[in-house]
Amino acid sequence: MARLGWQNPLPIQEKTIPFALQGKDILARARTGSGKTAAFAIPIIQKVLSTKQVEFFGLVVVCLRSCHYLLSYDYVTVLESLNGF
Repeated sequence: MARLGWQNPLPIQEKTIPFALQGKDILARARTGSGKTAAFAIPIIQKVLSTKQVEFFGLVVVCLRSCHYLLSYDYVTVLESLNGF
């Protein structure tokens, strides 16, 4: 994450990531640029990388098609920053 310039968690991330890592459902709302994408992307990617399961299910609901494209781009960016993935 440091390669992406993510040094310290933002408030939305501090509040949600611990619950997501415990497998709890999260419903959150925050302003654009507040770090929401990383708040749910980090736990999902962590689960995928740490599990030996063949199948994994994560659901992220967005309100607009344009949000979907931005979200997809953010996931790819995070995954590409990981060596060996």
